Amino acid sequence: MNSGARLRELMDRGTVVAPFVFDGVQARLAEAAGFEAVYMTGFGTAASYGLPDMGLIGLGEMSANAARIAGAVGVPVIIATRFVALAQSVGCVIRGAG
Repeated sequence: MNSGARLRELMDRGTVVAPFVFDGVQARLAEAAGFEAVYMTGFGTAASYGLPDMGLIGLGEMSANAARIAGAVGVPVIIATRFVALAQSVGCVIRGAG
């Protein structure tokens, strides 16, 4: 089952608790702790570069981080972003990784 289908299945059961992660190590720790999904934001990606969440991180950095996180775990990765083009690109990355 791909990540999207798995996330839909989890949501059909009720609330999905997905801890905030900004790298693959945190995602693996969350998965090992029993969480069935993880959550990545632009804030976390920017923070991992030591930058504020003010649009300073580009599409390449966000997509690469999403791909690293998705590649590190077998659970769905929920990604929050405020940019439509970024959301579409990241969606492609996750589909490709699943």
